[in-house]
Amino acid sequence: MNLSKFSIKYPYVVFAILVAVIGFGVISLGRLPVDLFPEFTMPTVMVMIPYPGAGPQEVEKTVIDEAERWLGTISGLDKIESNATDNLAYIQLTFKWGTDMREIMPKIRDNLDIALGEAPAEVHDPLIIETDVSLLPQMMVGVSGGQNPVHTREIAAKISDRLQRVRDVAAADVLGGEKREVLVSMDRRKLTTYNISPLHIEGLLKAHNLNYPLGSITEQGRELDLRLVAEYESLDEIKRTVVGEKGGLPVYLADVASADWSRTESKSAFNINAIPGVSIMIHKSSGANTINLSKALINEIEAIKKELPKEIKVTILYDSAKFVKTSLNSTFWNLITGAILAAFVLFLFLGRMRQTAFVGISIPLSVFIGIIGIDVAGFKIDILSLAGMTVAIGMVVDASIVVFEAIFRHNQSGLSPVDAAETGAKEVGAAIASSTITTIAVFVPLLFLRGFVSVLFKEFSWVMIITLSASLLVALTFIPLATSRFMKKETKENKFQKFSERFYSWLENTYSKMLAWALNHKAYTVFLGLALFVLSIGATFFHQKDFFPNMDRGEITVDITAEAGTSLEQMKSRVGVMEKLVLDSIPELDVMQSTIGSGEGLVSTVRGVAGMKAQIMIHLVEKRKRRRSSEDIEAWLREKARNMPGLEITPAAQTLGSLAFGAEDIALGGTTPIVVEIEGYNLETADSLGVMIADSLRMMPGLVDVRTSAQDRRPGIIFKIRRDLSSRFGMTPYELGAILRAELAGASATSYRVEGDEYDVRIRLSAQDRSILSKIETIEITTPVGQVPLSNMVTIERAPTPSAIHHKGTNRIRTVGANLKGRDLGSASNEVQAFLNRIDPPAGIKLRLSGGFSQMKESFGDLWWVMLLAVVLVYLIMMAQFGSFRFPFIIMFTLPLALVGGIAMLIATGTSLNTFSMLGFIVLVGVVVNNGIVLIDYTNQLRRGKGMALEEAIKEAGRVRMRPVLMTALTTIFGLLPMAIGIGEGTELTTPLARPVLGGLLVATLLTLIFIPVLYYLFEKGREMKKGGKKTRRRIT
Repeated sequence: MNLSKFSIKYPYVVFAILVAVIGFGVISLGRLPVDLFPEFTMPTVMVMIPYPGAGPQEVEKTVIDEAERWLGTISGLDKIESNATDNLAYIQLTFKWGTDMREIMPKIRDNLDIALGEAPAEVHDPLIIETDVSLLPQMMVGVSGGQNPVHTREIAAKISDRLQRVRDVAAADVLGGEKREVLVSMDRRKLTTYNISPLHIEGLLKAHNLNYPLGSITEQGRELDLRLVAEYESLDEIKRTVVGEKGGLPVYLADVASADWSRTESKSAFNINAIPGVSIMIHKSSGANTINLSKALINEIEAIKKELPKEIKVTILYDSAKFVKTSLNSTFWNLITGAILAAFVLFLFLGRMRQTAFVGISIPLSVFIGIIGIDVAGFKIDILSLAGMTVAIGMVVDASIVVFEAIFRHNQSGLSPVDAAETGAKEVGAAIASSTITTIAVFVPLLFLRGFVSVLFKEFSWVMIITLSASLLVALTFIPLATSRFMKKETKENKFQKFSERFYSWLENTYSKMLAWALNHKAYTVFLGLALFVLSIGATFFHQKDFFPNMDRGEITVDITAEAGTSLEQMKSRVGVMEKLVLDSIPELDVMQSTIGSGEGLVSTVRGVAGMKAQIMIHLVEKRKRRRSSEDIEAWLREKARNMPGLEITPAAQTLGSLAFGAEDIALGGTTPIVVEIEGYNLETADSLGVMIADSLRMMPGLVDVRTSAQDRRPGIIFKIRRDLSSRFGMTPYELGAILRAELAGASATSYRVEGDEYDVRIRLSAQDRSILSKIETIEITTPVGQVPLSNMVTIERAPTPSAIHHKGTNRIRTVGANLKGRDLGSASNEVQAFLNRIDPPAGIKLRLSGGFSQMKESFGDLWWVMLLAVVLVYLIMMAQFGSFRFPFIIMFTLPLALVGGIAMLIATGTSLNTFSMLGFIVLVGVVVNNGIVLIDYTNQLRRGKGMALEEAIKEAGRVRMRPVLMTALTTIFGLLPMAIGIGEGTELTTPLARPVLGGLLVATLLTLIFIPVLYYLFEKGREMKKGGKKTRRRIT
């Protein structure tokens, strides 16, 4: 007993199952987490190794070179990239997709332990972070209005503690402001007088400030812990620390230095709408519902505001839930609108509400099963799962339409509803099963992909597979059941039905005439189809190509770079000019935040820069509330930036890009479409070549914001050791370097605890002793033989130094990057690559094109393979159904026709060929063959079952199957129409997916009804003639 007969025979079982499906679907919908994108972990690990006081070259030589050597031996490693900046080594390890990161993490720690085993004591323990989307903030909160930067940060810290306790908050980090510390400011003259070294003071402060465990004793049967308590309890205790002896009398710290409360030396500044402030970066826990967490945080922030003084302002700078909510709402309403339009198309063709309801009910039933599948698979409601639902909306009725049409036709010819249901379902069951499976099959290769594309489209694929499988089940169970019980033979027609039938009769007659003409002019028909295909292939090569579609997130970053050596205070003043311009001239502004200098947090640490750099983040109001797009405002800012000499200003509207930092991102400060990598050890040679390449790129149309990492050089002073003299005084370079670092940069000697809070105790020469080079030159160093002037042990030279040194693999690289304006990534990359091919680089230098281009190339390569595998799978499924090689081969000619329509739609709408539109073409492969399957399957039935002649069977099959073919195509087209138009905010991603499907299906449906019958005739007529020739030869013989 097949499914249809079972459904007709046991209706209550089927109804019970359907009610359960709806119930579980509602439950699943209510508990599914909501986010913009799927949650995933990339096979990428970030390693940060602090090395306080070291410059980029020291960090490279001491830390990065050794770390790269040992980390490079880990199996599964795909690439290693690194960045050496002041005080920090940053290393990024990218492993092959599918690598078990739980096994890799311990190996990374073990290899780093070996690599850093002989590193200087100043090198801190590495921080190892596995990359995933939770690194991106859920929310950023700004705090301003405190009495001073220290006070503001302390208030922000208390707010952070409150927010940290909100459910599903993983971390709430305070960034900006200033911290309190105890500064021990040493007097150089007095140190010399008492012959005391700064290192001696540092060691004594550590030794005098501790609690020391002494074991335990047993007293009267009780075990008592023993501790030596020697922590500093007041600043006076610190000042009275004995640091030396002179003439038999103790020398106290207060005799050679002051010890007072101070602020940490600021390396950065943070502003909120040009007012100094502090930010709190909030990260969510894995699996948390973005929208629900946002509501909880906003409620907690409102409660906190009521408890704060009036002068303290708490502002939500960024809330990821806002864009998530608007994007998902837009996609959801596109889904609902598509479902309504699909149902309307059904009504236009069927002309009866009862019949429309029979078929239309398959939409919610299939969607509910899809929602249950999302829940069971552990996925989320996000823009890609909703996109899968939206694409499937028009397709889920396809199988039901074909089944219903067959049942209705048999009922109208005189069979009872039950017999009509059994006969109709049996007649088309195999064809719709095959057509549904071919559609599902194209998504199977996506599940086996490795890489970023797989991460993005895995949920989409699963949703399509589950929902379309559900639609087949509904078509073979619910439709026969419903029609057998509730369908009535129509005897009276209303005016709309009469009009509908007259229109369909006209359409049928017109089609019959066109098909007859095509069968009489087969050569013209075939030539026309092939010519259109060749033209579309040619158009593909010249059409614009991009990695991802632009997505207006309402955010613009403005990166600002001043000339090398600019101080933090100077940079604050210059950034203030830009801040005023934004506040006064951008009415679409919601809130603005500025980070000046090196900043704090993960991203700032990775891209660690000096005071000569800053970034302004402009958050705009919602898209529907503004007249200009992010890109329009970006272009306006770029034009205004030309009037600000001495600053390099790079505005960039934020779109969907890479979620991981590549070497090019570290070097250039963000995801960059065009990056030229210059590999070579000699930085001067690489920098000069980089300047030449940058000049040439600026001449290319569409390339803007061209910059080179050669610009990241700053003035510096080199202390060159005089080994013969320093050895004579008993000083090694290491000892001398440690003393100078403590005196000039300062060193954290110990900590001071007050009411549970811990503050650094830092030693450093007084400001007057280290403010100018002439004073530094006269510093006297405490050596084993006494006090020796610094100038006796070193020579001092002025020389520019790189602010960062970048590695890819184990090789040094310099970079030249450019953004694009009014030009696609594909054509720009081709022009840049052609230019690089003409360059003959110096010995030891290699050039390569990277950035967004390399990501696009890799993703496109993966998707082309998926498309090829999809075509092969579709052919194999049809071959199994038809038991023939030639019928599937004929049907596969619908694919070139679909390509014609898909490319034409992209050209007509100005949509680039990108990762999402490529997915649209993959969907198209599985959809367009369905009409051919239904057409040829029925033609074969007429020839074999009823003995019709070839041409007669072709014409009859076209006439009978035209209605279901048009209905299935138009329901899919109209179901996709809202998504293809791109109504609402955040639809820029899904619009390129829908457009090629819509265009390809529209053209392929119209041409399939003509082109496929002609090809079928040619193949079958040739086969008949071949058989006839063999029979004739046998008779003659």
